[in-house]
Order: sequence, then C-alpha cells, then structure tokens
Amino acid sequence: MKKQIKCAAAAVLCAAMAASLGGCFTISVEFPSNTGNADNMDEILNYEQTPDDGTAVPEQTENGALPTAPDAPAQTESSGVTAAPETPTAAPASPAAPASPETPTAAPASPAAAQTPDTLSGQALLTYFNDTVNTVKTQKAGFKKSKLTTIKDLQLSNSLANTLVGFVKGALLSETEDITEVKKGQSSDSVLSPSGKSYASALTMNDIKNISAQKSGSGYVVTVNLKDETNPSSSGQFSRCMDYMTVDDVEKVYAPKVGATVARDDISVKLTNSYAKLTVDANGRVTAYETLVNGVLVMKNASIKKGVTIKTDLDITLSSTTKYSNFVF
Repeated sequence: MKKQIKCAAAAVLCAAMAASLGGCFTISVEFPSNTGNADNMDEILNYEQTPDDGTAVPEQTENGALPTAPDAPAQTESSGVTAAPETPTAAPASPAAPASPETPTAAPASPAAAQTPDTLSGQALLTYFNDTVNTVKTQKAGFKKSKLTTIKDLQLSNSLANTLVGFVKGALLSETEDITEVKKGQSSDSVLSPSGKSYASALTMNDIKNISAQKSGSGYVVTVNLKDETNPSSSGQFSRCMDYMTVDDVEKVYAPKVGATVARDDISVKLTNSYAKLTVDANGRVTAYETLVNGVLVMKNASIKKGVTIKTDLDITLSSTTKYSNFVF
C-alpha cells in the first residue's frame, strides 16, 4: 500500500514540474523570409541530403525531373581522383571496310624479263635477245651442237671448168653434219658461236636489219636479221654473233681443197641474208638456238689443177646452218 502511494506521489510531482517549465519558457521556430540573405537562401534551396551510403542526392529541377549530370573532368585538382567515364549508350559503329581495289587485268611486268618478247621491240627486244642467249654460256648449260654447210650454187666462167663442178663440190663439202655435245657445267666458249668469246651475242641496233618476236606454242621465237657485209672483219657485226667465212678461210681452207691457187687480192666474201633465231619457253629459258650464214665466195683468175691447169673465175654460194638443242640448265 505504501509503495502505491509513493508511485502516485511521484507522478503528481512530475506533472507539476512540467507545468512550471511551460510557464517559464516560450518555444518558437523561425523560418527565413524571401527577403533574407541570398546566400542563405541558396544553401537552403541547394540543401542535399546524404543517403546512408554517403553519396549526395542531386536536387530536382522545377518540373521535378532530375537534371542531367554534366560530364565530369577526368581528374579533379583537389582530390586527384579520376572519375569513371560516362558509359556510352551504344558501341560506336565500326567503320565500313574499305572497298577492295579493282583486280588488275594483268600482273605488273617485272624487269628483264618478266615481259614477254612479243611485247618488246627495237632496242628492248635486242637487249632481251642478247641477255637470254648469253645465259647459255654464263650459266654453263649443256647442249647439242649440229652444224651443216651446203653448196647452194657453183659458177665457173670457163666452160672447160664445168667438168670440174662435181669435183669442186666433193672437195669442198661432204654435206654431213658436224655434231658436238657439251655437258652441263662445262665451258662452251669455244663451241657456241662466236668461238672463243664469253658471250653468244653482243649485237647492237647498228648491226641488224630488223628484229622480231612471235609466240610459238607456249613459248616465243625471236629472230634477228643481220646486215649484209663484204669481207667481214673481227670488228664487224658477224663477229658479235656468229662464226663466219672470211678471206683467210678462202685462201687457206677452201681454195686448197679444190686445188686452186688464187691471189689474196682476187678473193672476196659476201655475206647476205644471215640471221640468228632464238626460241624460249614460257619462262624465258632457252630451248633452241640457230644461226644461218649465207655467203658467196668469189675467186677471180683462180688456177685449178686437175690433170691440166684451168684458169677460171669461181663463185661458190654456201649456206652454213648451226643448230643448238637439248639445253640443260
């Protein structure tokens, strides 16, 4: 009973104290007016609440929508913290692949011979001819050589000498091929014309009548026609391409064969309609080579002794063809 009385007294006392305090103090809350300090107003309007995670809540615009955040600088000077770049809404479109260049209709020509002979002419074709046929010697290719000399015509001014025609022909020529073979790796300087030279052709445009090329199967044929020459010398065009007949040959070889004696001044050699012909495959490699020398050997006042001595002029037209084949590089 005493305990209940004490609790009631305590409650009465607390109520009395609360009434006394309310009479002693006046509690009021003041709100800033629109005419207050502008800085204070901005602070109130721009007040940001901080969520539990510590990030600031952006203020709303007048229509209640959240403003778009401006692009943040890559790094602030004060904090040194790098802001994450704004995530793009979509990956940028890949640039269109460049259009493939138009395929050329023909492969570009490469020097020396990547061009086919039939596309060349003049000096370019002659250079091709020289360079290509010279590879036979410089690369020491193997090949077969076949040489045949024939008499195309024989004229004697003395009617009595006509009885000697058969004898002269037989004495000069057997009309059989002279065959020589060269193995790959062997030097052919003394076999492939011109003999004793390290090249097969050193012709210039001044040495030739014309030059041409034409397709033959999968390869090509290049033909060089040489200018005519009388009494050819070691400095003439024939010396730069092939072996040929000379005045010395007539005096020392052909005249003695027919039993003729003739003064050197009465001898002349005329080379006409001669050519060199080169055949190459599709890769420009030599497959055949041929030279032709047409010559007229003229002996004036020759004395031919056959039982009796007959004086006569003697004109012998010879054709010497040399063929090279079976090339192995």
